[in-house]
Amino acid sequence: MGLSEINAKIQFEKDPKLQERFGTLENYLQFQQLQLKRQSAWTYGQTVTNSIREGVKDWVSGKEKDRDAAEARYEAAMQASYAMDANYEKALSELQTKYRAYGDDTSKYNDAITAYNNLKTSKFDTDLEVKLARDHFNDANQFYGRISFMG
Repeated sequence: MGLSEINAKIQFEKDPKLQERFGTLENYLQFQQLQLKRQSAWTYGQTVTNSIREGVKDWVSGKEKDRDAAEARYEAAMQASYAMDANYEKALSELQTKYRAYGDDTSKYNDAITAYNNLKTSKFDTDLEVKLARDHFNDANQFYGRISFMG
């Protein structure tokens, strides 16, 4: 007999109301065991519930962070794109000016052609980054919008 059973036996023998309610010590011990199991199940259920709540909260927080990071990426890509557009237009204008001045003799403005070609490649890269960042931001924002009503 364990300590809890000994305590239950002493309690049962001292309390006539318990004797009247349960009749025998065995019935009282069974009741005590059921109470312990019920309390254990309730505690386990609370632990699982709390764990699920925390998991969902962490998951939603991660989605918020992803949305914020996607927004920052998109804004940075747009700023880079604006800067690249200005540089590209400047290089194109310079190339056109030198073409008008020197015609088909590209040896006199080879540096302008090289700068233009490099900027053209960089402009493609920045335009692609804008598209990727916008898609990521739209997806993250749309997904976050679906979960934001959850509280």
